[in-house]
Amino acid sequence: QAGSRWAGIASFVVALGGAGNLKSVSACTTRLRLVIGARDQVDEAALKRLGARGVISPSPTDLQVVLGPTADAVADEIKAWLAGGGAHVAAAARKVDAAAVLAALGGRANVAEAAARAGRLWLRLVEPERLDVAGLAASGLRGSVVTGADTVQLLAGGEADRVRAALQTWGDKRGLA
Repeated sequence: QAGSRWAGIASFVVALGGAGNLKSVSACTTRLRLVIGARDQVDEAALKRLGARGVISPSPTDLQVVLGPTADAVADEIKAWLAGGGAHVAAAARKVDAAAVLAALGGRANVAEAAARAGRLWLRLVEPERLDVAGLAASGLRGSVVTGADTVQLLAGGEADRVRAALQTWGDKRGLA
């Protein structure tokens, strides 16, 4: 299925700071070799979850992601995805239901802090036991992970800023700046 083919590549692009952050993509045997716009937009932890064995920054705009023998294939797929404008994923993407996300988080009063970066939402919850993981899964998010006793990250892709804005609009201004 076309959507599943591109989903993994989209995850790499998001972890690298988004399509706009990628100025050049190439590979040499075991490494992605990238020229990027902003190093602070790169999510190294996400790259490692996607299989990267390491990340090397020879300069502020040069980045090497050690992948092993799949590096050439991943670079080719990223270039093809970028050439298609990411339309492959957009066509298969589900719309995230922000109201369902808020309900699964236990309501607006249960969200103490929220931040969005690189397709993810980071949230600190007042009462983490109120989190409904199944409800998050049904909301259209790409995924979620509990990262601490009271924190959760939501994988929302290109909709992260929209979902965060909805939480902010519905929030009671306690840290939802």
